[in-house]
Formats: sequence, structure tokens, C-alpha cells
Amino acid sequence: VDYHTLSMHSVNELIKLLKNGKPIPKSLVKKREESNFLVYQKNQMDEFFGKTGKKLFDSIFERGSKENLQGLVASRGNGKIIRGKARVVLNPTKNKFLNGEILVTSMTRVEFVPLMRKAQAIITDEGGMACHAAIVSRELGIPAIIGTKSATRTLKDGDKIEMNMRTGEITVLRK
Repeated sequence: VDYHTLSMHSVNELIKLLKNGKPIPKSLVKKREESNFLVYQKNQMDEFFGKTGKKLFDSIFERGSKENLQGLVASRGNGKIIRGKARVVLNPTKNKFLNGEILVTSMTRVEFVPLMRKAQAIITDEGGMACHAAIVSRELGIPAIIGTKSATRTLKDGDKIEMNMRTGEITVLRK
């Protein structure tokens, strides 16, 4: 089973996979790729897909709010202030990413390296100084701010942003 398919499994589904060797159906993987939202209540899980899942997620996390973002500067790269266009990428094999854009993601892993090489800078929701994004950004000399907690919910594709590589602050200049 490939990594992407595994990432679409719940913990209980992974346990069943280990026991019986059968992954979840491809149709369920496809639904979860679109958009899904899980609700746990009293040992019961409800799952919402597509437009309904996205609507529930957006209603709770208020995408595009005007909150200021701040994180930990993992790599300064060559600049003190970085300005560019944000591109939110949650799945590196599905999202388009152009040279010179600022990569915004929850956290990086090996599959993100080709995108990281194209990026002007990197912003993540999660991570510390020893996380994948921090290490690779330092190796590549690419500016990176990690651990913002909400960059993927606050920033949208195409937002013109400014990254202060001294303080770790991120400002939306134009939506």
C-alpha cells in the first residue's frame, strides 16, 4: 500500500489493514481526497465528505481570517524580508506549484522536496527546529517559518504576503 493511501486511513482502519491485509476501498480514498471532516462523539465517528465536509471545516476554522501569523524562523535564507505569492499545498502530488511561490503547508515530508526546491520560501503549521521543513530549508538555503499553527487556514492561494525573517511574523499584503 502506498504512503498516500495509508495516510487516508484512520487508526482503526490501519489496525484492520494490518490484521487482514486489505486497505480501505479506492472510492473512499477518493472521497477523502476531495474534502472530509470527522466528528467524534461518545466513541462514535461521523464522516462528512465533499462540499458538506468543506463547509463544516470552514465554519469552524474560519478560513482567511485576518489574524496575524507568527512562527519560528527555521532558516533565514538570504533575506530579512521575503515577499511573494502564497500557495497552500496539502497534497504534493495533487496541487500545482510554480517556481518562486511561497510553499504553505501543514508540515513537510519527503514527497514535498521537489516543491521545496522550487519554493521562494516555506511556511508550515507544525514543526520545531529539528522537523523536516526546518532541516531541508537550511540545507537548501531557503527561508522558512515553521510552527505557525494556522497558516494553511489563514492564507489562501495567491495571497501576496510578507515574511519577516527576524521575527517570524507573516503579514498578508493583498488577498
